[in-house]
Order: sequence, then structure tokens, then C-alpha cells
Amino acid sequence: MAGFESFWSRYGPTLLVGLGAIAIGELIWLIWMHLRLKRALAAYQSLLIGAEGTSLESLLHTYAAQVKETAAQVEYLATAKVRLEKDLLSSLQRVGVVRYNPFANVGGNQSFAIALTDALGNGFVISSLHHRDRTKVYGKPLIDWTSTYALSDEESNAIEIARKGQE
Repeated sequence: MAGFESFWSRYGPTLLVGLGAIAIGELIWLIWMHLRLKRALAAYQSLLIGAEGTSLESLLHTYAAQVKETAAQVEYLATAKVRLEKDLLSSLQRVGVVRYNPFANVGGNQSFAIALTDALGNGFVISSLHHRDRTKVYGKPLIDWTSTYALSDEESNAIEIARKGQE
């Protein structure tokens, strides 16, 4: 113990001053860290508050709900698009019209052939032959741009116009 007392009497006051200085340094460092943490928390809180004064969390929930709703609408529109494309294939969308005069030196181009088809060439051809005292109308079905009935040149031309998408 005599060694400790001589060590303490010789270095004790210096050690106490050094430990006191370290304690004061630690206290200053702790206060500085506390102030930095307080500033960081204030910045974090201001970040979490939106433009309308609402929290960032509630804004994120609102945006997530909007994204879900938008995704549902996109899915609905994609389904509707497929259905409409399918329906469009079977709708009458191609038209071909040819006007002509079947009888030489009798009237003008009062006769006609009209082809009405879907995109796949299914539909019908209507022909009208106009004469001075009568008009005859004929209808012929079309499947894949052809008919089981004989077609006149004008009817074939009307079908070709419809196939090309011209009127």
C-alpha cells in the first residue's frame, strides 16, 4: 500500500485534474451532440409534415390508395380494350360502293353495288339494278370476302374497295 500512497501523492492531483478535464470535455461533447440531435429531429419533423400541414405518413397512405385505384382502372381499361377489339372485328366497318349503268344508252349511273363487311370480310353485298320502269334489289352474303352466290363485276369491285378500306 505504501507504493500506492506514494503514487497517489505524486500523481493524484494531476490525475484528478486530467479526469476533470476529460469529464468536462465529455460534457461539452454530450451537449453538442444533444444540440445536433435536436436540430436533426426538427428537420425530420418538418420533412414529415406535408404542404397542407398533414403528415408524410398520411400523404403516403393517400398516394398508395390512389395508385391502387389507378391500377384497378388500368386493369378495367385493358379488359375493356380486349373486349372492344373483339367486338370491333365483328362490326360492319368496311364499305365499298360502285355506281354503274347496266343498260347502254338508258339513263345514268342509277344502279349500284354496296359491300358492307367486318374486318375479316364477313357481311353482305346489296345490288340494285335500276331500269326505266322497275328496280331490282339483290342481297348476297359474304364470308371471308367471298360469296356462295355468283357475283357481278360491280359487286366484286365493291368488295375489293371494301377490302382495301376505300369508299
